Amino acid sequence: MSLISAVTDIHLVLVPLAREKRSPPARPGRHFALDVDGEDRASTTRGRPTARFASPVHHKQQSFEKVETDTIHTKDAIEIYPKDQRGKELDKNARIWRIYTDEARKADARMTEGWNRGIDILLVFTGLFSAVQTTFIIQTYQMMVPNDTDTTNTLLVRLISLQSGNTSLANLTATSSGPQTHWVNGLWFAALACSLSTALISMLAKQWLQVYVPHVSGTLRYRSRQRQSRYMQLEAWHVPAIIDALPLLLHVALLLFFAGLIVLMWTADLVITIATWVIVAFAYIFYLISVCLPLMYDDCPYFHSVTDYLRQAIGSWTTRHPVTQTKTLLHAKKNPGDGARNASHDLVKSSDAVFEDMLDASALIWLFSKSADTDVISAALQALAGLPRYFSALDDLREADALALVEQGFQDYFHKDTTVDLQWHLIDAEVAELYCRAWIHLTRGTSEQWPLEIIEPLWLLQDSKLHPDAAAIASCAVALSSFESQVSQWDPLAYLSKCISGELQLSQTTQCCLLDSVIECMVLWEMPAAVIEETTVRAIPTLLQILHLTGDLPTSNL
Repeated sequence: MSLISAVTDIHLVLVPLAREKRSPPARPGRHFALDVDGEDRASTTRGRPTARFASPVHHKQQSFEKVETDTIHTKDAIEIYPKDQRGKELDKNARIWRIYTDEARKADARMTEGWNRGIDILLVFTGLFSAVQTTFIIQTYQMMVPNDTDTTNTLLVRLISLQSGNTSLANLTATSSGPQTHWVNGLWFAALACSLSTALISMLAKQWLQVYVPHVSGTLRYRSRQRQSRYMQLEAWHVPAIIDALPLLLHVALLLFFAGLIVLMWTADLVITIATWVIVAFAYIFYLISVCLPLMYDDCPYFHSVTDYLRQAIGSWTTRHPVTQTKTLLHAKKNPGDGARNASHDLVKSSDAVFEDMLDASALIWLFSKSADTDVISAALQALAGLPRYFSALDDLREADALALVEQGFQDYFHKDTTVDLQWHLIDAEVAELYCRAWIHLTRGTSEQWPLEIIEPLWLLQDSKLHPDAAAIASCAVALSSFESQVSQWDPLAYLSKCISGELQLSQTTQCCLLDSVIECMVLWEMPAAVIEETTVRAIPTLLQILHLTGDLPTSNL
């Protein structure tokens, strides 16, 4: 009893958020038994409901392709990557990091190539516009400064008037520029400044893009983290927004040039001025309409960079970015004393670990939110099964709707026969296990429960005879979703007992998952005292035997 209390007290610190009390997905006719080889489970499936379940509704409209019962949901492009060992899905050289580096290389090439092409076109147009603008400015600028010829003529007229005694000629003065000329030159000089500024920032942007894709050596995870860090910094410092704003700056320059042209012609010829004004008005009305129409019609083909920012501003369209701002590391800038050196070192080390977890989560979010390949999305979601026990960036994954996508991905590896008996059929137990472990990690410390719409596939995986690891993981998911049923919590304990006694071979990852699930269930369990006492009697011998075998378990999971 003291062992259980000690373990539960420790785990109470590790699990700050208790799950809410809810109706458990209890299996009809389910009876606890230590015989987990599946012989006594076939009868339990007969009492399951046969109602038709709808697919769960997700905030992110991400669909997975349905697969047939005899095929595996992978393509040749994904099959070239070797599969990971159980529990090593996020190791330093795991498959997901190889997929990430390949996908990131292609995405960065498309992004930088598109930006470079756009900047090149912008530079060509800016050069032509600046040359034309300069020609107009040369003509109008002469109207603002005194002309030497006019000054000489004025002096000659005054000299002749003095000699002839004609005072009317003496009053003649050189013509000076009026406010109209100042407005024209002001508008055109502002337009020239905008166009030249566009050229300057464009050259700076090309340098930024050249530095964005450096060659980094190291492990696959290290290279993935470095690339994700550069990508996050690119967004945090608003480089995409700056590049998207360059055409706008040139559009403003064009507007200023047209305005100056209209002011110049206003007093010279009213008809020409009105004709020019009408053409400019129609052009910019069309410009504004092309920007606003995509805000009202999602299928409108008119694309403009400012439209996306307007959508975010008015709240009519939301896009979840993996990370909007770069989280800075905590560094000890002050010189700590001898007594505080260890604490400062631990703080920096802990901050580095949190930052690395955030980078890993951001990289996975980038994969399943930006990629259009469903197999890449599936690989990213399956890699969540390898999250460490104390992963600090679970909230980022939950905010990106990873849990809903994992539940949908789990369902896609089952096929429901709607022609005969409305029964679910398992397609790939190993992949379904990955989704199940990912769900357990994502729901740790929350009140989430397994969706009732896909509870039957979970029971089917739990009944798998040929895949004991997958069946054990499924029993953990069932136990974590039904705290009001002692039978569900006894199943993981039964798996542990048979594994320790040598009757069942389970991987170390599965054993650690079973032990975590048993402890979490006992901490958050609300059952009568008699049931808790009976569970304690069942658990103590198993936990005592585990204490003798801890040398074989991974140190990080002890």
